[in-house]
Amino acid sequence: MTIEEFASDPQVQAPHNLVSLAHALLGTTVFEASPFAMSTTPAKYQGAAPTYGRDNKEVLGGILSYGDNQINALAASGAVT
Repeated sequence: MTIEEFASDPQVQAPHNLVSLAHALLGTTVFEASPFAMSTTPAKYQGAAPTYGRDNKEVLGGILSYGDNQINALAASGAVT
């Protein structure tokens, strides 16, 4: 089955089966929604997949406590973007 065949299938086209989200590089992306409908904890779609390196500053600086000089040195060496 091709992606086009999958996307045009009537079951896939049924309401709430596909979710569209904006992606920084790809524009609008469409993916299959959660197959579960829970009343107390419904699925939440907060955003598309992150771009490569998007969270480097938060992870390196915020979680690992790297200073700006350390992060800049990693970027200069090509270890991170």
